[in-house]
Amino acid sequence: MKSFIRKKIRALRKVDPHPLHVNAQPPAYDIPEVLEIGCRQSGLSGVRLNLLIPALSLKFSFGGINTAIDFFMSLSIQDSDIRIIITDEVESDLLGLPCRNDWTLYKADDDDTTGKIIVCFGDRYNKSIPIRKNDVFVATAWWTAYNGYLIQKWQEHHWQIKAKPLVYLIQDFEPAFYKWSSRYFLSLGTYLESNVLPVINTKLLSDFIAQNGIKFNEYYIFEPSLNKTLASSLTRLGHSPRKKRIIIYGRPSVERNAFELLAKGLELWSWRYSNAKEWEIISLGETYPSMVLGNKLSINVKGKVSLQEYADLLVSSAVGVSLMISPHPSYPPLEMAAFNLGVLTNSFYNKDLSEYHQNIKSLDILTPDSIAKGVADLCNMFEIDSEYFEKNTFVSNYFVNQSTTFNFITELRNKVLSQNE
Repeated sequence: MKSFIRKKIRALRKVDPHPLHVNAQPPAYDIPEVLEIGCRQSGLSGVRLNLLIPALSLKFSFGGINTAIDFFMSLSIQDSDIRIIITDEVESDLLGLPCRNDWTLYKADDDDTTGKIIVCFGDRYNKSIPIRKNDVFVATAWWTAYNGYLIQKWQEHHWQIKAKPLVYLIQDFEPAFYKWSSRYFLSLGTYLESNVLPVINTKLLSDFIAQNGIKFNEYYIFEPSLNKTLASSLTRLGHSPRKKRIIIYGRPSVERNAFELLAKGLELWSWRYSNAKEWEIISLGETYPSMVLGNKLSINVKGKVSLQEYADLLVSSAVGVSLMISPHPSYPPLEMAAFNLGVLTNSFYNKDLSEYHQNIKSLDILTPDSIAKGVADLCNMFEIDSEYFEKNTFVSNYFVNQSTTFNFITELRNKVLSQNE
């Protein structure tokens, strides 16, 4: 099966040497995100790390993007000559990037130069960027890995070398984001290449990938840790009473967050729970129209908030609900538990977050009815004893006490940054 997929992936690819297109616009049947990154030879030859990332605008700055940036900064902390290639944005406010002033924006048609460089390349049709013989690429989303492999092949064809491995940050089982389709096949194929060093976000995800028959020759695993800005607010816990407030992670546009189930479950809860009118519900994540549930209750939609406002809400709220139909735990339920909220989430195959923290209730069967009952149970526990959730902690300080999340960075740097012969 794997060999069959590899053959089909190769047939779908336009490999070396990245021909420019005859048409002025991409054809209607193109898959926009995998439009190849055109390559041309740079006049420079130094070793350089390159991050391939979909976006850096603040509105896209969620857990996955933030972790990708943290990882790349850790990998390149010793370097002053690095580049970020933004694959999905034509323009970016770059507010998702820390130390923005350390970086310089360049256009794709500019000559290569040293320094900390950012190129927005969402409009790359019939365009190219300078590539060095010793450029090393770090991929994030699956379509950035797809293009990373194409660049590798261009390097090998152009200089007759063996390209350095693609560093592939894997943060979810991305083929499952799609029905059986072209994107499913292409995404799956990025896990089957040989010249790659995967870096996998959690052992849970790594085990799930292996259980699906995908074996990497060599890979690294890291466990997530609480954002430093949020962690600085943990000292505020216990200094003021919590409100009867439920925080939900609401992202209607992201199917794996199961917003329809979440909303229906809260609607049932609003009618069934006798004290529901005493509770406030705030939705974080995405902005969408405020929703009326039932029993004259509504969801107050705040969408994306600053880390400081998020911390303020975590410190003062009692219950959190965050669903994730995926093997990756996602950060919100872990963040809520770190701030001693009672948390409702779901299990998924080998994932059961209740094993990490006693405040987390993980549903095996996810229905509106089970969500309504789960929320009611947590609210009732808080009303009986408002300090009930303050008594529990993470098993082995998971998530809240990890000083070296990427403890393999030195080894990984040595593997990918040695000079090509």
